[in-house]
Amino acid sequence: MKLISFALLTLSLNVYAADYSFNSDQSKLEWEGKKVSGAHQGTVSLKSGTVQLEKGALTGGEVVVNLEKMTVTDLQGEWADKLVGHLKSDDFFSVKDHPNVSFKINSVKKLKGDQFSVSGPLTIKGKTSEQSFNVSVKESAKEVNIVGEINIDRTTYNIKYGSGKFYDPKTLGDKMIDDKFTIKLNLVAKK
Repeated sequence: MKLISFALLTLSLNVYAADYSFNSDQSKLEWEGKKVSGAHQGTVSLKSGTVQLEKGALTGGEVVVNLEKMTVTDLQGEWADKLVGHLKSDDFFSVKDHPNVSFKINSVKKLKGDQFSVSGPLTIKGKTSEQSFNVSVKESAKEVNIVGEINIDRTTYNIKYGSGKFYDPKTLGDKMIDDKFTIKLNLVAKK
């Protein structure tokens, strides 16, 4: 009898709390970096991650992004390869030494409807800093879709190349690169 009661209690708790694993193939992470003379766009790949929901509300999660699979989508051929190589170099993300970026949700604030504000440590290039951004969360019986956008100041993570904060903007001219870049996320997690 005790065993049956325990099983029923466990089942009822699972209705309210659920862990989902992100599907790397269905999830999309698109980046954009701007400079004086234009912008570049591309993608990075989700390596792994989970998200937790309780009674339909986001309660936690974490993701690991694989920078080794970075692409550029606004250029083709040699120019795209050249830019990817530069972004992976020590001027930017030092991918050889730091192939992954990670983010862990430490706090969640419910906003309107399916909107949440999430905060937690973001680690890029071996440096960690607290980040906050908004996401929308849609849950179905078998999956969760999380959509959001995060603006990241790259200089916080010791990525100074072409920054007007660290180099004379007059000397940089049209080679000056905006300190902030954007990641648009559309993540799909399966139960």
